[in-house]
Amino acid sequence: MMKLGFWLLLASNLVLFAITQLGAASPEIDPQVRPEYHPELVRLPRAATVEPPAPASDTAVPVAKCQDWGEFSGTELARAEKLLAASMPSERWSKHFIERAHGFWVFIPPLSSPTMLLKRSAELKMSGINDFYPVKEVGPLQGAISLGAFKQREGGEKLLARLQAKGISDAKLEPYLTRNTYAAFTVRELTEAESSKLKARFPASQLQSVTCPAPTESPKP
Repeated sequence: MMKLGFWLLLASNLVLFAITQLGAASPEIDPQVRPEYHPELVRLPRAATVEPPAPASDTAVPVAKCQDWGEFSGTELARAEKLLAASMPSERWSKHFIERAHGFWVFIPPLSSPTMLLKRSAELKMSGINDFYPVKEVGPLQGAISLGAFKQREGGEKLLARLQAKGISDAKLEPYLTRNTYAAFTVRELTEAESSKLKARFPASQLQSVTCPAPTESPKP
């Protein structure tokens, strides 16, 4: 009986020792065995690329710049126009006339017909007004009645007051303008060389920046 107990105790100790050794043991890596390295399989993260700003477009339409060149009259007007025609295409320049006030005049606006003009003239004579003349020249003032012209506005205001006192209510006082006497040219995109040429040929002329006129459409066939 004592021998059986001894052997059972010995067997249990051996089992306990074996379990302890198995739990404490850890696998060792052979220093001769190393993991294989494949550089061709390595992929580094690509840095974010910043695209450079796109260059400004060269096709932008430049802002048209215009200058008025003048003023001209008489023979100088013909010479200046001839110079422009020989120096640049006609699409780049245009001529326009300038109205200048040389005083003031009192008048009755154009009447609708020659019959009405004769009737109004008779009415003026009946009112004691004889110093007038009908405008017969073809134009926007044809059919008007001129009652007087003055260098100073005060003279026209006095006449207008006398006419109104006599019941002439349709008379007006406005500046007296001369038409088609002076002219200037509007030139597009004038270069420095062209500007120097114009000034050299006409030293008394002036160049002034202005708003470009609207282009005129070509007539359709």
